[in-house]
Amino acid sequence: MLPAHDRILRQLLEQRVPYRLIHRDLAPQTRQLWLTTVAFHTGRGQWTLAVIRLGDTIDLDRLARVVGVRPADLSPASADDARWALGCDPEGLAPIAPVVRARVIFDEAVTQIDIAWCGSGRDDRMLEIRVRDLLDLTGGRVVQLVKA
Repeated sequence: MLPAHDRILRQLLEQRVPYRLIHRDLAPQTRQLWLTTVAFHTGRGQWTLAVIRLGDTIDLDRLARVVGVRPADLSPASADDARWALGCDPEGLAPIAPVVRARVIFDEAVTQIDIAWCGSGRDDRMLEIRVRDLLDLTGGRVVQLVKA
């Protein structure tokens, strides 16, 4: 079985999604263009990947309503979950689920970004990718997720 990072890159290639892979240390310092992915287990055996801008804070009550569970049923992924269930390095969690099926939910502020930098499945590599392509590839839903 291919490592998660390689599976993500394979998905991008198969879908002909343009991207650039860069070392995290070489990523632009414009951190408002960085996306972070937070994984949640919902208690129903389902994974949800919440994609927000780096520095924003997820409104957990709102996320719970969006995915149809109680806030108490949202469990953030542990480092072991990220590695074993999602197949990613914890610091390199990508908005593309390489191992399990996961629903992907983007905060609406993310859609204001044209090209963003996000996790690639490895903690030392980032993807430079168009947000529109991420939305199309993942089938992600766009909602207001962050605290105002």
